[in-house]
Amino acid sequence: MRAAPIEPSPPPPSRARWLARLVLLLTAGGLAAWITCCALGAGARPGAVRFIPWQTWPPFGDLRIVLEALDLARLGVDPLRSPEALYNYPGTWLLLRHLGLTAASTPWLGLLLDFSFLACAVRIAWSAAPAAIMLSAAALATPPVMTALERANTDLIIFVLLSVSAGLAGVTRRRQIADLGLALAASLKFYPALAFPALGASSSRAWLMAGGLVAVGLTWQIPDIVTVLAKTPRSPTFSYGVLVPLLRLEKRGWVAPQSLAARGIAAVSLAGSASLAVAAFVQGRQAGRRAASGGNPPALSLLGAGGLIFGATFFLTSNWAYRLIFLLWCIPLLPWQAAHPGLRRSARLAAGAMVVLLWSFGWPAGGGFVLSYGTALAILALLSYQAGHLARFPRWLHP
Repeated sequence: MRAAPIEPSPPPPSRARWLARLVLLLTAGGLAAWITCCALGAGARPGAVRFIPWQTWPPFGDLRIVLEALDLARLGVDPLRSPEALYNYPGTWLLLRHLGLTAASTPWLGLLLDFSFLACAVRIAWSAAPAAIMLSAAALATPPVMTALERANTDLIIFVLLSVSAGLAGVTRRRQIADLGLALAASLKFYPALAFPALGASSSRAWLMAGGLVAVGLTWQIPDIVTVLAKTPRSPTFSYGVLVPLLRLEKRGWVAPQSLAARGIAAVSLAGSASLAVAAFVQGRQAGRRAASGGNPPALSLLGAGGLIFGATFFLTSNWAYRLIFLLWCIPLLPWQAAHPGLRRSARLAAGAMVVLLWSFGWPAGGGFVLSYGTALAILALLSYQAGHLARFPRWLHP
């Protein structure tokens, strides 16, 4: 009886990959050391980092707002409708008060959240091509990421939950835990549900759990959502989205808010961006039909999730720039060495454009608006082109 052939072991990582990994670790370690110094020096503010817009003090300001709201909720006060409270999240977050968390928990909880985020970002990029790892390291040390870390923004919680859930999705015995993480993320903030076509498409339980939670949450929290939208501040500089040009025109006094001109500009921005995405998708689909098959690409669920969150939130008016942390899923997972030559160039362009977009927010006083908005449109077009190219592989997210 013939013995089964022995599968060859994968080649060891090259020197270039180990060097790229070292740069990634040094970048993440430097950020961890910096945020630790911020937390330990909360009593006396050190020299402000001009690199970070709207730096709060004490650090972990966004997390502190949530934890202070838990203290108010224990006293019977509704923090969302209190004029003194800065809390602007749905009521789901107030359920965390049953875990015993208080405002005094901010320093250690903020450090734990930031370290968890950095660990997930490093793990996602660890096995990528050397050039992609280097780009991931460059993307970590950018104003949106550093602002999210310094504020311990709640988007970091969503990033960690979805990253861990995606990692557990391929483990059969832990599939239910992964589904629970996806559903929990969707109940805390509704935009994670946008990623379910990528992260939950292979599990009917995930769809049912997330869909049920989102439906119940929307029904239960419609008044809260209206209040949150009205209470959330919008920035015309440190933000991205289809309505950012309109916000800048309104800030300069060139267009009156809610005027006919403002509505016309909003409609033109929305229609132009949507037309660009659709045209790129159609072009990618035509290119995909002409290209040789090359086999089904590897599972790129996190790449699809990051692209969906970026694209959908771009069309949802405007978003604070630290929500761009989800591009850290895309940069190392873009098919740099895929067997599809038609995707290789667009993938590299998209990865480079994502790093440029993240760095563009470091310009003083939002001086990089043209660069950031133009780059965001380019990323939207490149991702749409790739989606159209891969449309002939109905299970490219979950082979």
